[in-house]
Amino acid sequence: MGLLLSTRRALLGAVAAWTPASVTSGGYSPEHWYRSDSGLWQDAGITAAAADGDVVGRWEDLSANADHTNQAVAGSKPTLQNGAGDLLNGHPVVRFDGADDWLQGPFTTGGALAQPFIVLAVAELDVTVVDDNSSRTLVDGQGGTRMLLRQWSGTIPDCWAIYAANYVQGGNSDSNWNIWTALFNGVASQFWHNGVSEGVGNSGADNAPGITIGADTSGNVGWKGDATEILIYDANLSDADKNQVGAYLGRRYGLTYTNI
Repeated sequence: MGLLLSTRRALLGAVAAWTPASVTSGGYSPEHWYRSDSGLWQDAGITAAAADGDVVGRWEDLSANADHTNQAVAGSKPTLQNGAGDLLNGHPVVRFDGADDWLQGPFTTGGALAQPFIVLAVAELDVTVVDDNSSRTLVDGQGGTRMLLRQWSGTIPDCWAIYAANYVQGGNSDSNWNIWTALFNGVASQFWHNGVSEGVGNSGADNAPGITIGADTSGNVGWKGDATEILIYDANLSDADKNQVGAYLGRRYGLTYTNI
């Protein structure tokens, strides 16, 4: 009995300790990985962003591909927020002003994303722009190709949506901290809100040669709110793998995630 209990505790500890630095149960590592407590710079990698309110001119890709996102224009840099009132479960956040804050970078090392691929993100939309009949972009591609995850004011005003040349839309947006899982897979695309299916359909066939965080690919339609983590897997993960990553995000940020 003692051996069984010890084994069970060891297994539970291993599950709780899992992070994207380890491969998923299906053997996948993130193609790109941006996290708010690591790899933040005020410039292109010289001056660290560490103090509350520091501008963020580079958000590093923590994956082996090291495809970092950058912003050279001083007024368009988001900010690091790590004051007591801004932390999410003890972790700092990156704040975008919704006007002209955005970061962008090409997928030079990893190469362009080809469908199917999955984007997971933890973010909060500011309460002042929920139901304001305006679109707000959290993640997009670069150039003419897209992998949009946003609040969209389209046929259903102020809904959540994904887009890769065609919109798949879901329920009404909100100002909560949310875990998003977006599968871009042509006619079989789907996205989940805290593990619960939000929309299913044809998101289009666009692939992504790079990433834009906090706005669309042109720096417009900006996200007003905070973000803590963005993960991209260049594959259609199994539900078990999606849940492994989703559960990690839930534990890390103190959010409720329901298995798909």
